[in-house]
Amino acid sequence: METGLGGALFLVNVMRYLELLDRIEDQFAIASSIGGWGWLEILARALLGAGRPELAVDPLWRVLAELDGRGVGVAIDQNFLGRPPYVLPTSWDRVPSDPPSRAVTGATGSPFGLSLSPSLGAFVEFLLPYLQRRLARALEMDEDWTADGVATALLLRRGRVFVTSSHIDVQMSLEEVRVDVRLAGLDANPGWVPALGRVVTFHYE
Repeated sequence: METGLGGALFLVNVMRYLELLDRIEDQFAIASSIGGWGWLEILARALLGAGRPELAVDPLWRVLAELDGRGVGVAIDQNFLGRPPYVLPTSWDRVPSDPPSRAVTGATGSPFGLSLSPSLGAFVEFLLPYLQRRLARALEMDEDWTADGVATALLLRRGRVFVTSSHIDVQMSLEEVRVDVRLAGLDANPGWVPALGRVVTFHYE
């Protein structure tokens, strides 16, 4: 399928580097049945914020829902049980704090196009500012970075996504390559990702 959000699959590398699914269980002590594809969709939508309503109909959301075993429009796990207050894992690099106005875009705790339970929304609200700052630093953005700039740099990539029972292949034009994304290693090929049950590969032509 064709998508304008091919860069959302770069979040596979972010999730792996942070060992996010493991930390959700052992560091944050969260009881949840949300799988890897569900978390990828939550993070992508949260990073996008609410500033691009035209992306609500991008075919990628349907594909992510199907990979997560959900029907289109079916809510992501509403049985999420968090235990705040949350503390960032010591294994995660520290980044400077920023004014709240720079971080979350859109409705607080409600990623673009999603309706989350209060417990899940509170956790996303906690995690998102750190993720935005961490990505801004990886992309070597200056101190005036914005949430919209992070989303644009990372997520907005036109391309094709091919899905099989064993592989996800993302095919993009060389014109979609960004030097900052490449230097940060965000578009490196993840290969086999156990938490997603697929081999994920990026192709440039």
